[in-house]
Amino acid sequence: MMIIILFLNFLSFAKPDQCEDINCKMLRLQNLALETNPNKDQMLLYSDELNAPFESASNNESYCYQPSQDLESILQLAKTAKKTNECMPQKTGEWKVVGQKSPTGLDAKYALSKTSEDTWDVAIAIKVNEQSPNLMTRIKECISAVSPYMLGSNGKKLNLHILNESERSQLPSNKRPPINNIDIQDVGARSHSRAYAADVGCSTITHEVLHLLGLCDEYDGEKDGWGCRAVPSVPSIMKNHWEVYNKAVSRTLTCKCDNENCSKVAAMTADHIRIRATAWSLDPLDYAFRNKYCQGAKGGYVVNFNPDVKNKVELKDSTRFTITSYDVSTETPDKMFPVTIECQCPADDTTCKDLRDKSRTTIPSNSPQNCPFGSKPIHTAYGNVKKMNTSGDPFKITIEREAGTSMLLPSHFDRIIGGTCSVVTPNLNTCSQWAYEGTKSNSNCSGKPEICNGDDWWK
Repeated sequence: MMIIILFLNFLSFAKPDQCEDINCKMLRLQNLALETNPNKDQMLLYSDELNAPFESASNNESYCYQPSQDLESILQLAKTAKKTNECMPQKTGEWKVVGQKSPTGLDAKYALSKTSEDTWDVAIAIKVNEQSPNLMTRIKECISAVSPYMLGSNGKKLNLHILNESERSQLPSNKRPPINNIDIQDVGARSHSRAYAADVGCSTITHEVLHLLGLCDEYDGEKDGWGCRAVPSVPSIMKNHWEVYNKAVSRTLTCKCDNENCSKVAAMTADHIRIRATAWSLDPLDYAFRNKYCQGAKGGYVVNFNPDVKNKVELKDSTRFTITSYDVSTETPDKMFPVTIECQCPADDTTCKDLRDKSRTTIPSNSPQNCPFGSKPIHTAYGNVKKMNTSGDPFKITIEREAGTSMLLPSHFDRIIGGTCSVVTPNLNTCSQWAYEGTKSNSNCSGKPEICNGDDWWK
């Protein structure tokens, strides 16, 4: 309303020589005024020409543009009002279409609908630029499986929906997300947000789809020429998506043996398979942790088979601890053998101690992480699944994850629902803009804010 009133005032003091074609001005100001209205159901005019920044008017519209301080002030006010509306809290039932650069610097193309006080639907339109219905099906299945893990703080959540062209066209025009074109590459190729390998996995698909929502890479980019990138100290779906995905998503693996020892275990009971699959699955004490803080394994004795046995972490003193896991003897099915690793955290290494303490509660869950040694996965079913541990070859194991685990950092969540509002997640916005700077862009990182080198920017 303020824009329209100012527009009427403008008409009263505009001089004839300031703009010969008042109809053009009316169209431009009407469109800007309507853009400031969060309810775009009332949008009458919406074209690239009319929405172009006025100061960079195209040749086609230059006939109706002559510099005017009064007109420029009104247009600047309209842009300010538009920016203000972008940052207004979304009301339940409202839609927001994002089709421009995110404040992180990446293109963002999606539609956002607030469905309740703490829930948002996110619609992402994808066109796979080759005849590959299987890939489109896989993208849909993967995003559907990870959607329950797109959580924010205080119980907030996102529901992600992948739309093909036909599904997108069924939405009202003012609610349609822009189309993201995805090419297909050869099997084994390195996927990126605009081109997927033909055999791309679900964790990679999740990572790449989140790029379409404006999130930048957060892994060390030095080898790729992006040495200025800010890297969080915590696991992140944009940093190490395999790790984050595996910790969050339940799934059932169909495994097939490829050596004799595995076949012997597979012929045993489901408990034998589970324990074999759990051996060495010492999450969060992964191989990198063990290589850094631990010494070689000690074993050499067997115990009677116990289906209820669990991996465990035992403290020896303030710095030393042991990790014990179990494996199944393929020669004598009624026997199993423990394997113990001795580890030590340096006195001043708080990260090591935090992971050690966390492992004392997470390791006893005794959940498999993958197909056991000597076998390989031939099929994966994602999402909430029933226990399906069976014996035989091939056999199935279930990897169960607790509900409530988020694959997003809180700032990731806030950035997505913030759309193009630059006030949301200012540190994430600033540091993300260095994600693609480095030797490849002839940047020496000069001017990179100090906060982006610390451990607070991603919070």
